[in-house]
Amino acid sequence: MTDIAVGAYKSGHAIVLKTRPIIRYDASVTANVTSIGYDAKGFNITACIAYRGKNVPPNVGKLILL
Repeated sequence: MTDIAVGAYKSGHAIVLKTRPIIRYDASVTANVTSIGYDAKGFNITACIAYRGKNVPPNVGKLILL
């Protein structure tokens, strides 16, 4: 996680904005082959993306596909 420090020039004051993850994504990619020959016409790949988090908006799944 990255925290952000913000200060005002010549004010002598600064604040630290603490960050935390909101949504956690888990992704995996699998293929149905172990090797691809020179004469291969194609193969299948399956990609899975799952997400979870507290108070996650219902439209987050649509944003993943963009």
